[in-house]
Amino acid sequence: MEKALDAIRNAGYIVNPDDVKRLSPLGYDHINIVGHYLFDLPKEILAGKLRPLQPMDKKLFGNKR
Repeated sequence: MEKALDAIRNAGYIVNPDDVKRLSPLGYDHINIVGHYLFDLPKEILAGKLRPLQPMDKKLFGNKR
């Protein structure tokens, strides 16, 4: 997650530290009713690579600094 935040900062967008405090790398769709985690990881991630970030634009990140 830190690499994604660095990419957003390097693109010139403001990252609010209060927002970062509330970030979590986990969603909820992968946890079933008995609390077991289910992951279907792409081959790239299994090989240790990171997924590419989605394009950064004002709709997602607001105005640049």
